Amino acid sequence: MDDDYEYRDPFGAPNRLPFLKMACILGGAYLECGVTGVRFGIAATKTVVRGNVRLIDALQSTGSEAIPEDGLRLAVDEARSCLRDLRDAASHEFRRLQSRLLPLQEAARDLVTKADSSEGTPRRRWKAKT
Repeated sequence: MDDDYEYRDPFGAPNRLPFLKMACILGGAYLECGVTGVRFGIAATKTVVRGNVRLIDALQSTGSEAIPEDGLRLAVDEARSCLRDLRDAASHEFRRLQSRLLPLQEAARDLVTKADSSEGTPRRRWKAKT
């Protein structure tokens, strides 16, 4: 179907194709956000489990006599390491989501520029107040 062709139904309703395209774009954005959330959830679960296993191994290797003082220091170090890994995973997923949403944003912008060029009438561009 040619995108430049504007169909009008017999009752005078304008072409709904741009609105359908916009709904598809927003649906794609929703899907990308959901996938990113699931991917981060899986990575976070693996990171926390790995941190707990490292903490248990570290506490077992120190022996029962060193748990009060050295055990706390070990627990804090492992927790900080785990939180750092979570932060890195979140940053990675956020950058990935941004890169996946950029083409959708451009597609939405293209819908407006196509509509502007097809109307043939000049439109006022708003300027920010200075």
